[in-house]
Amino acid sequence: MSINPDPAVAEAFSGQWHKLLMILMHKQGLKHIVLSAEDVFAATASHEGQNMVVQELEDGIHLRVMSDPEVKQILRGAKKHGH
Repeated sequence: MSINPDPAVAEAFSGQWHKLLMILMHKQGLKHIVLSAEDVFAATASHEGQNMVVQELEDGIHLRVMSDPEVKQILRGAKKHGH
């Protein structure tokens, strides 16, 4: 699931998964990566009840895997500050 306190940033990334992946691979010094069925299963099983959160902050764009309670706390903060 993806819950984002900053919908404009999430909208900017919509349909741009390949660019985001290229940036992440570059940042990690990777030119090739293989995702197996086991990788997909392990990632989804270990992150059940988790959310991908995208936020633009002063130092850049932050991508985080967060639990539902953590996301709700961020959303409450965003609403409190008028976002």
